[in-house]
Amino acid sequence: MLLYQRIKEDFSLPLGAYAAVWGCGFLSMISMPYLIGGTITGLGFTETQAGLLGTIELLVTAAASMILAPMMKSLPRRNLAITGILLAFVGHSLSVIISDYWTLALMRSIAGIGAGIAVAAGQATIAATADPGKTTARMMIIFAVAVSISLVTYGYVSDLWAHQGVYGFQALWVLAMLPLALLLPKKCPLSEAKKLSTNTKTPLLIASFSVMIVLFYTLVDASVWSFSERKADSLGIAISTVGWVFGISLLLGAFGGGFASWLGNRYGRMLPYILGLTCSAACALAITGAPNIQTYVSAQLAYGFIFTFTMPFLYKISADLDSSGRIIVAASSGAVIGGAIGPSYSAMVISEFGFSAVGYSYSIAATGVLFLVSIIFNYLNTAKNNDNAIMTH
Repeated sequence: MLLYQRIKEDFSLPLGAYAAVWGCGFLSMISMPYLIGGTITGLGFTETQAGLLGTIELLVTAAASMILAPMMKSLPRRNLAITGILLAFVGHSLSVIISDYWTLALMRSIAGIGAGIAVAAGQATIAATADPGKTTARMMIIFAVAVSISLVTYGYVSDLWAHQGVYGFQALWVLAMLPLALLLPKKCPLSEAKKLSTNTKTPLLIASFSVMIVLFYTLVDASVWSFSERKADSLGIAISTVGWVFGISLLLGAFGGGFASWLGNRYGRMLPYILGLTCSAACALAITGAPNIQTYVSAQLAYGFIFTFTMPFLYKISADLDSSGRIIVAASSGAVIGGAIGPSYSAMVISEFGFSAVGYSYSIAATGVLFLVSIIFNYLNTAKNNDNAIMTH
């Protein structure tokens, strides 16, 4: 009974946050390989058209989230999340019955607006917690388990009904998130320490760096992820089998989130970033340049662990800079922009230089992200020293 109570206390808020952020908000980023593959197979779109459709939806998601970012201090989190989920459900449901390209783009935009609203609600809730890094890590554990189930299902419904199966499953999935969103608080009262931290204004340049960190990482992640199903197909792997590979990969991600929660700053602030970004780049190179099925599958399985390990730390920086949730919501918008640009960027690079070139660009981006992280940590250390100096006087 005590164990159940402890689990309930530790995971109820992360579960609500998962429903808003990943269960609804980033759902199309997760399912992008199947959305692209499904529209190419079912509707006869070209790779560029399918990639643009995903880009439109995710840019609308980013815009909705960005518009809400400055207002997050006063907006009710739970009501916002529920509104977003319902709107996304309408967009996904209507997408099932539409075959015209621009009408479908409109429906994907409606789903994108709902997703952006949900992301803003979930991420702002996380930023207000006592330990945003640990809360995000726990959310990523839930994400890993849930998405491993959904990705296996995507493989089957895409095989059977192409784009209609993928859109229909998205609609059912976001509807299932509705009761979980009720776990979010209506408002997020801050502790005294948090209130003090929100009174310190973060310089715009530093805040921009935290957004760029998430944007760059998700851009290259989406560029690899979006066409990874196509890479598997070129190696002779069936779509339903790819679903199992993706599912098991992200199930292993539950251990990545757990490891992130345990590691924290235990061995220094920079170690998790060096570890996560270096291993992410290595996996991306292996996936994009895989000469055979064994290399591809091994790299995909490892990447699931590394991704859920790295993401909590990337978002933690934004929460450390501003506890009211404004910067982390802006960073989430950056993540969606990265996810939006990723498919189109990947399609362009693949057509010109081949899929392996995407892996090399991932390595360059990872290096840039590490550099930005070091700048922000230098700022945080300087700000902390200045605060200590003021207190001693």
